[in-house]
Amino acid sequence: MQYKILYISKSFLRGGAAQGNNKVILALESVGHKIIKIDENEVFKYNLFIKIFRRIERVIEKIMLPENVDGHFVRMWGPTVKIKNVIDQYLPDIVQVGFSGGNILSFKEIAEIDMPIVFRMSDLWPFSGYSHYPTQVELNYIDKIKRYICVRIFNHNYKNDVVSCLRKSNIYIAFPSLWLKNSIAGKMSRVNNLSVIRNSYMYSLSESNKIEKQDKHATDKNIVLVVVASKLDDYRKGVWGLKRYLNDLVKGIPIKYLLIGNYSVKMKREFDRCSDGVVFYGPLNNKDVINVISSANYLLCPSIYDNSPNVILEAYSVMVPVIVQCGGGAAEYVKDGYNGLFFDFLNSLPGDLSKLIVSEKSKGIKKENCYQTLLDDYSLKKIGDDYTKLYEKALVSYQR
Repeated sequence: MQYKILYISKSFLRGGAAQGNNKVILALESVGHKIIKIDENEVFKYNLFIKIFRRIERVIEKIMLPENVDGHFVRMWGPTVKIKNVIDQYLPDIVQVGFSGGNILSFKEIAEIDMPIVFRMSDLWPFSGYSHYPTQVELNYIDKIKRYICVRIFNHNYKNDVVSCLRKSNIYIAFPSLWLKNSIAGKMSRVNNLSVIRNSYMYSLSESNKIEKQDKHATDKNIVLVVVASKLDDYRKGVWGLKRYLNDLVKGIPIKYLLIGNYSVKMKREFDRCSDGVVFYGPLNNKDVINVISSANYLLCPSIYDNSPNVILEAYSVMVPVIVQCGGGAAEYVKDGYNGLFFDFLNSLPGDLSKLIVSEKSKGIKKENCYQTLLDDYSLKKIGDDYTKLYEKALVSYQR
């Protein structure tokens, strides 16, 4: 069956959530669904008033949150999109919600809608309190006061609205990883209709469009590892933990690290002090990111919180295996010893990473396995079909 899908998300232009939702849309279109996209940028074109309030809310959130912590919890005005109005306008078969932060929608208003609604829930927000992820940074006295205000005043009622909404029988939630699904299910009771639907690969999976691996940095004499993150010094990304491995040697030769993303002067100074084999690229466009990845021996994903990094599938597209933090959602995208390796970046010792790279398990990885993984598990059609099955289930249940 082919459906008309009203897809609402905070933004389809910026951020990892936007990338993920755009890939879902490509997957849905690949199986014939008609997609109507609405985000805040569409509304801001004709409503400067709501745009100003959203910007003020964001400033307050930045002020109230500790450094390198992100979250959405301030509401000074109504939602950017009135869900009932757009449903009446477009008359969709299904409403799908992408990233729901930033007051793009009102959960109270969603709870009043009598039709199937599917959420794509891509992180722990807002179930871990006022921030996207549990705050592990040490807080000073002022930050503790701010945290109390955020949790007890700003976020308390909002979180109750979210939980009440998601408990409704017409609400379905799709997670990109089982780890994330279990993390949220453990924080909420009486929430049903939870499923796991993986990310899809954005580009064509035909052999003619495959980007060939080009060894610009990697040679037989050195190992090149690449890390990609929007903010490299964000503690959630786990990049700071790589400091203990910067002096690791493979066959007596230092490992070369290519780091892509925004970084602080402090991070560059400390990493350069530890090793002269670290290259900071800064933020790059998607094509350049893929070109740098293609020059590496491995992509590193050291974060326990990145539950489904888009960059893993991009690495597979250029036949680069992945070394991933074990135990998190990202590890579900890697088959240990087939298209990548599991590693405990959090608790391993200096020297352990280099031992893993030259291990028998590492030698058994074939580059072709990475690309085959895309074909088998993450094609647009497969993910589109998975969502279609969820829509059919939701509509059948709703019509009873």
